Amino acid sequence: MANNTVVCPVDFISVNENKARLTAGLVVIFTALYILTKLWLIPLFLLFDFFAWGFNLPSYSLLNIISDKLVAIFLSEINQPTGHQKDLRLKLVSCFL
Repeated sequence: MANNTVVCPVDFISVNENKARLTAGLVVIFTALYILTKLWLIPLFLLFDFFAWGFNLPSYSLLNIISDKLVAIFLSEINQPTGHQKDLRLKLVSCFL
């Protein structure tokens, strides 16, 4: 499996790129869910999660735990895409925009 870690330009620590993208996607999903439902627990959950990350306590972040599990389940055996696969993804995504 290819190395999926990148160095954070702010903290200069290694970050799993797949996990970072998945966490960002989950935040977008929860935000869209809040906009659609106006359920006040969703921003409270996100606020708690952001505070956990802000105070460098990722073990208390539920989004971190979920991302860890999903990356371990779905992305453990996936190789890096080739250039052709990346081009195909871009074309498919542009069709939906």
